[in-house]
Order: sequence, then structure tokens, then C-alpha cells
Amino acid sequence: MPKVNRHGKAEILPREILKKILDDKTINLKHRALVAVLFYTAGRIGEVCSLKRNCVGTHITFEKDTTKMGKTRQVLVHPQLAAILDQYLLTLPTEQVYLFAGVKPETHYSKDTAAKVLNKIFTKYGLKGCSTHSFRRSILTHAHQNGASMADLQQLSGHTSLSSLQQYLQCSDNAQIKVLGLVSL
Repeated sequence: MPKVNRHGKAEILPREILKKILDDKTINLKHRALVAVLFYTAGRIGEVCSLKRNCVGTHITFEKDTTKMGKTRQVLVHPQLAAILDQYLLTLPTEQVYLFAGVKPETHYSKDTAAKVLNKIFTKYGLKGCSTHSFRRSILTHAHQNGASMADLQQLSGHTSLSSLQQYLQCSDNAQIKVLGLVSL
């Protein structure tokens, strides 16, 4: 169900489109890094915008004061994310505190600014019904469709309940065919 006037769920981004966005050199490195962090960490936009540079290493640490549930969450850095972050970090001034700085190096990107950047990318790729939450829904859905356990998805996303997590997952027609095939007579 596409989002209409802030109702419904954010669209799931196809893997091919995600790959094209991350490989698109016409999108500046900062914005590709933003997309990569949102996707590979299942991060919420506010968590990602307020990430401090020193919270990035072999893991990305979302500090408790920036997470929705008020709990610190760590996510292992995927090799494809590491490659983008390695390039991006080399471009940052040493005094920059936040991974995604605002106008001043001591401030972070606002959620609104990040959303505008992402909306331009969605428009460029002809994507409708997408929002900042599309990356979170996409990684959880793609991983689930590839066999990730609910417990693993719960740990990645930081959801405290399985019922909340399940709202993020979208069942594809192929998945439904597979499920129906399990009960064929």
C-alpha cells in the first residue's frame, strides 16, 4: 500500500534500484552514504542524521538518546556499507562531529533536509510512495524473504516486539506461492 498523504506504509525499494542509487556517481558521496547507512543499518532517519562520527567503526552504534526506544543499538557494518563509508570519511574535516553534518560542522543534518535529499533521489528514479522509512522496510523485507529469522531481524531493527517488526515486512507474490505450495493437496 503506497503512502498517500502520510497514510499507509512506505514502499519497498527493489534491490536493483538500491544498487543503482548506491553506484550512481551523479549523486554526491554524502547522499549515497546517507542512503547506504539508512539501508544497511535499518536505521530511522533521526537516528542516522544524529550519528556521531566516532560511532562508526566495525559496528555502527546508535546511542540511546537518539533511538526511538531509548536503547543503544549496534549494527555490524556490511562490507558494501564499509566501502562507501571509507570513501566518505576521507572527505570529512577532522573537526566534524557528526557523520552527516548540517550547515555547521558541529550540527547534524536535520530530518527535513535529509528527507528532501532522499525525495530528489526518489524522483530521479521515478519511485512513488517512498519515504525515509522505505530503506528500513526494504532491508527487513529483503532479508526476511531470503530466510533471515525474525529474531535476527528484531536485533537488526531494534524492535522490542515481533508484532511491531511484522508490520514492516511485505510478502511478495513469490513468497505467497511458496507458502501455498507447502499445503498443496
